[in-house]
Amino acid sequence: MRQLDDKQYNDAELIEVKLPLHLPYLSNWNEYERINGEMEYNGIYYNYVKRKVSNDTLFLLCLPNQSKTRFYHARHEYAKQVNGGSSRDNNDKPLVKKINITTEYNQPQLQFSFSCLAEPVSSPRYHLVARLIHPFINARYRPPQVL
Repeated sequence: MRQLDDKQYNDAELIEVKLPLHLPYLSNWNEYERINGEMEYNGIYYNYVKRKVSNDTLFLLCLPNQSKTRFYHARHEYAKQVNGGSSRDNNDKPLVKKINITTEYNQPQLQFSFSCLAEPVSSPRYHLVARLIHPFINARYRPPQVL
């Protein structure tokens, strides 16, 4: 970051990224301004150097960060070897054997217990039936109007 702040980079290495901005009332910037940040695209890491807004587009000038890209590629390759994933050479054997502990040691056992009730449940001996004489209520007034 210090190198970027002191402008110790080659302008020919800068990569321009255009992003659409859909924000109302944006004003155009005459010059680029310094910005800090980073992004990853297709496995390559970039550091933001400058930004500018023109019309409805954000322009970012970025530098490729080779050290971070190498670090993440090395980390990815190491993780593949440790986890037994495919590597560049198919003859390589994984460094660690995978063991599925959950199915080997965690075997759930289901138990069911059924019992009869001591007394049978009896139903009531009578049935209640109610009939409506008129299903509608006669209203003398009109309902209020909705405001």
